[in-house]
Amino acid sequence: MNDIIKLSPRLLTAASYVKEGARVLDVGTDHAFVPIYLLQKGRASFAAGSDINPGPLKTAKDNAVKFGLENKLKLYLSDGLSLCECDGNKYDHIIICGMGGELISSIIASSPYSFRSGLRFILQPMTMPDKLRLFLSQNGFTVTDETIIKDGGKYYQFVVCEYFARPYTLSPTEMLLGRVNIEKRKNNSAFYEYAGSLIRIYRQKIYGMKLGGENTEMEGRIYSDLLELYKESG
Repeated sequence: MNDIIKLSPRLLTAASYVKEGARVLDVGTDHAFVPIYLLQKGRASFAAGSDINPGPLKTAKDNAVKFGLENKLKLYLSDGLSLCECDGNKYDHIIICGMGGELISSIIASSPYSFRSGLRFILQPMTMPDKLRLFLSQNGFTVTDETIIKDGGKYYQFVVCEYFARPYTLSPTEMLLGRVNIEKRKNNSAFYEYAGSLIRIYRQKIYGMKLGGENTEMEGRIYSDLLELYKESG
């Protein structure tokens, strides 16, 4: 089959951050849609996918055959980046999408392979983007690009980063929304929609915390920042 595989807007966004000629590893590849797409489009010179579960990996292998890429796509039954150091393929792009921010942080932290110059991470946390950005900032991973998209009624954040060994500090709001996202917000309507949804969440959170006698200083600061940002949307 020669048809180009169809990607959802979420996966297409992840693929859009891959540079021409890249050597890509898609961690938690599931059905291997992204590496198959990158090979079909000729953007990746080499592509691989890893997954911890044999079921999805079997489907990934079936998809590789379906699209005539069984000899071009490498698939691992692997946890995180554990095979990278001994593989010898020298990946320069690692995609980790659809996991929680803390799990993504753990995967990156657990492998010495992560701390290499010239290695681009394309990350899409399903939860706790603030925890992921805190980890990246404390461990010297510079965010080079970010975006927020809406797909199927849900908002997804993408964080593109590389290791430069220069830690930095983010405010609580920057950890939640992303410094780069905030800087380029006027070009992204999804940013303002997402900020509006967070306003409602933080209003309820602060109310509940006050009822419990908890300190809401940080949450209040984030709430105020969100209100100021959302006002720009008109």
